[in-house]
Amino acid sequence: MNTPERWSTASSDSDLSSIFGSEGRWEGLRAKDVLDLLQQRIAFFYGGRDRRGGPIITFPARSRAAEIEPCSLARVLTYLASLPSDHERELGFSLVLDMRGSTWPSVKPMLKALQECFIAKIHTVYLLKPDGFWERSRVSFGSSKLLFETALTSLDGLAKFIDIDQLTLDLGGTFKYDHSKWINMRMALEKFLYEASSLLAKLEEIQDGLDKEDFSDTLEGLKDQIKHNQHVKKWIIKAPVELLQEEGEKIRNTIKNPSYEDSEDSLTEDDVKKAELQIQELVEGLHTKRQKLRELWNLRKMRLDQCFQYRVFQQDAEKMLVWIRENHQEFLLNYAEIGNDTTSADELQEEHRNFQGSCMVSQVLGSKLRNSDIISKQFSCIYVQNKSVRIFESCVSRACLFVVVISVQTI
Repeated sequence: MNTPERWSTASSDSDLSSIFGSEGRWEGLRAKDVLDLLQQRIAFFYGGRDRRGGPIITFPARSRAAEIEPCSLARVLTYLASLPSDHERELGFSLVLDMRGSTWPSVKPMLKALQECFIAKIHTVYLLKPDGFWERSRVSFGSSKLLFETALTSLDGLAKFIDIDQLTLDLGGTFKYDHSKWINMRMALEKFLYEASSLLAKLEEIQDGLDKEDFSDTLEGLKDQIKHNQHVKKWIIKAPVELLQEEGEKIRNTIKNPSYEDSEDSLTEDDVKKAELQIQELVEGLHTKRQKLRELWNLRKMRLDQCFQYRVFQQDAEKMLVWIRENHQEFLLNYAEIGNDTTSADELQEEHRNFQGSCMVSQVLGSKLRNSDIISKQFSCIYVQNKSVRIFESCVSRACLFVVVISVQTI
């Protein structure tokens, strides 16, 4: 498979952009955003460095950079300038303008366009002498108005400023570069980085939700939260971490071990290391984040179950209190009744047992909840313990009263 085909398929097994939309962390432009401009070969960022370590951007002969709309030129230059590291950008760019085949009147517009459209730091602009240079005895670019240094040189003289192994073949150097392959590489790499960072952002969004102490005060609300939590579990399980890892490995293998016919992929050793590090950090971050979500999900499930158990207890206990309030006065008025015969006495005794059992339900529930590890050790909402104990004590005090009455009558 040739390089363009290989790069175009290296990260195409799963189009996650439809899942995550535009929620990724990607800041700035991507190759696909300026693809038409890159294909016009206006400027090249091929990976070369000057002797200071500063990144090089070249403008090939007859690139027509000065003729395109300033906003379009600014977009493609902004994208290219975003590719080096912060340290390299701080050193400043060396720009090589190949003016061969152009005339002198085109030089100043080109420099003016760079001044206005290249927002990054420029160290030096190297101008390859345009046609008609020897017709002038003195050259002025209006350099006093420029914010960067300029150097006029011939093709042979360019090697005095930049090592030939850092210059492309068209500039008299030995650095092999294929622009189409470079575009394919950037498209594949950035597609992976975008999808992986988007997934990571989505996982962090889920983590924020799992961290919330937003438990509902009602049983119905808790049922909805439990149902939603199950949906979150399915999302965590289905998160395509392994798929992205596989795609990342494909890209890493391609940039690290190009085949012979692909030896002009124009990636320097530093570029390869940077891409490998980006892929590795994202893949490791995805695995770590997903494992963290599994732990948080289990914790939230436990807390939701605890809340649900408490709300069930609270509901049952409150029903019991209502029943006691509604029936205890009548019971106390009639507790001395023992029946007129064996049958009626047995019926009254059975009523006592049923009543006693009903009273004990709240006592048992309260005792379980009050003494459970859920409340005493794990559950962080202290109000659950306080309220359950209060209801428990209220139920027990009333239940004990009726137990005493039942016992007295039985005797």
